[in-house]
Amino acid sequence: MGASDHRMSEGGGVEAATTSVVANYFLKSHGGVHGLQFLCSFLATISGLGVLLFKSSPQGLVMLQRTMIFAMIKHVSGVLAAAFIAAKAIPKIGLNNSRQWMEKLVLDPVSQYVFFTALVLVWLPSALKLDSCWWWGKTPLMLVLVGPILIREIISNALVVSDVLVLLSISGDSKLVDSVLKVANSTVNAVMSLLASAKSWRAADPSKRQAILANLVSETSLGMEVGVGLLMLADAMFSLSKFAFSSGLIRPSFREMLSKLLCIRLYIHFLWIRRKRITKVAMNVRGGALKFPFWFLDIFDHPLTAMGVTDGEIGKGGESQLLSWQDYARTALAF
Repeated sequence: MGASDHRMSEGGGVEAATTSVVANYFLKSHGGVHGLQFLCSFLATISGLGVLLFKSSPQGLVMLQRTMIFAMIKHVSGVLAAAFIAAKAIPKIGLNNSRQWMEKLVLDPVSQYVFFTALVLVWLPSALKLDSCWWWGKTPLMLVLVGPILIREIISNALVVSDVLVLLSISGDSKLVDSVLKVANSTVNAVMSLLASAKSWRAADPSKRQAILANLVSETSLGMEVGVGLLMLADAMFSLSKFAFSSGLIRPSFREMLSKLLCIRLYIHFLWIRRKRITKVAMNVRGGALKFPFWFLDIFDHPLTAMGVTDGEIGKGGESQLLSWQDYARTALAF
């Protein structure tokens, strides 16, 4: 008998097969586009990693363009699905409430990243201009350019994989899945305790943890977006100087120069409407810079305490004492 033929002991219902549960997760959630979004997110992640791998070749430009295209398709599908859900909700909540809900969606990161990816696609140089592009192939600049997409898609993929593993664990009896979830949960708790402090992360409920993770990803991504704006501004000034004082093949065309100026104008406006968030991130960076040495020393001196791990406690004279890095060093030297 298959899993779908087993009767539930309570309620008289029919237990769904594991594959049906997973398929329903991808086909029914997020307005029915979750499967497409996960595929685009996965392809954007692979392409983004390919940018860093082929950063000095024309293939890297192709991978960068594909990263932006896949990310844009993912977010456009999300906007369309949200619009479809809002349209279906008109009979229940009214046209005015549906319109207000869609207006709020414009300020949502989904719509912002559609604009970001489209603008970067327009701004990128052609394959024939890569040899004269001063920033192409420089790892820090390439990382800043692809970082806002890469960090979000990696987290998105990890959350989807986590959801699928939880569904498999609930639907079936798999010790391997349970072991993977246990190891992954311990790893995530340790890493997030280092990044967000063990006290705030360990004591938070699932919804609060999701808010902490979203805020951390948002601030990191916003910092990289400001870096992209500085890169665009520096490239526009460099191209303007070549346009004014150079001649021959290295002189950019009027159309290319106009395109760069329009892109930087639009991107500055894109950052300007988010200036409050940028100011908040800048203040956090300034305050965090003062705390960073002490944070680093705390991790180095008591790594288990920083990660909120208590399994390293040892009994000495009836009292528990947390192992420090000196204890680990003495143990290693003793061998």
